[in-house]
Parts: sequence; structure tokens; C-alpha cells
Amino acid sequence: MANDRLTARLARVGISVRQAAGFGAVAIALAAVAWLWPVSTPHRTASDADRPLGAPPQSPPPEDLTAFLDLKRWGGISLREVNAENAARRNEGTPGLNPALKKLGYVGLVVEADASTVLLTTTEGTIARLHPGDTLNDGRILAAVTDNSITLRSATGPETEVLELFPRPQPNGTPTF
Repeated sequence: MANDRLTARLARVGISVRQAAGFGAVAIALAAVAWLWPVSTPHRTASDADRPLGAPPQSPPPEDLTAFLDLKRWGGISLREVNAENAARRNEGTPGLNPALKKLGYVGLVVEADASTVLLTTTEGTIARLHPGDTLNDGRILAAVTDNSITLRSATGPETEVLELFPRPQPNGTPTF
């Protein structure tokens, strides 16, 4: 009865009993070969001879890479010079940015359809998100934010100051803020 069920299932998938017997014999032969195959031990080098089997290898001594930093490759400039140039670029900030905004600690501007904000560095070194109506570190109030300017209002009077982020092009070629 069980044999009839097996034959019926094999016939449904298109395999004869003889083919199924051949598949089984091959599977048994592969399992026997895998079981009898010897497991090889890892190859040990001369430096590993004094290390017990299974112990982790020793790390090589640290290398002095200062000579690598001074190599002149990739266009005749050393890695030390590249690092110095990158640090100087990071310290100078965004070129062409209004100097008054640099003094405020300007980081970025987020202009969205419903609200715009300014990102400024605080005196503690963190970055604060300021919305119109918020007070800056120097006491002035952020009155408005546009895509290229921020408007500051004095806390003591009606005076306002508009700070453009980047200068608009002028006919004579000199940028003005």
C-alpha cells in the first residue's frame, strides 16, 4: 500500500521508480564519500611551530607609518599635505558666505513650503534650529527666513538687518552683501 502511494506520487511529478532508485543510490554514495573523506588539519608555518594548535596567532609589531604620510604620490602631493589642505578648507568655512553670518555661527538653511529655519552653532558648540521669532545668542530676534537671506530684528527697537547668504551678481562684477 505504501509502495503504491510512492509510485503514484512519483508518477505525478514525472519520475519513474527506476529513476528514483538511481537518485537514492547517488545520494547514498555521496554521503558515504563525504563521511569517509579525511579532514585536513590547517597548514602550519614555521612561525606557528611554537604556538599550540588552536591558539590565536600573534599580531605583528605596530609599524611606523610616518614615512608613508610623506610619500609623494598621486600627482606629487603627500598624504600629509592633503590632510593639511582639507583641515584648512574645513576651518575657512563656505567660500563666498557673508562674513556677518560666519560670525553668527551659520551652518545651514532649511526652506520648506510651510516653515523655514536657520541652523546656527551655539556658544556650547551644538547646532540649534531657529525658527522666525526665536532669539539668537546676541539677543537679536530672527524675524524672517528666505531662500537667500535672513532678517534679524533688534530686541530693543524696530531696527532690522537683512543678511544675504551669498552675494547677488552686480553689473561691475563686485559682490555686495
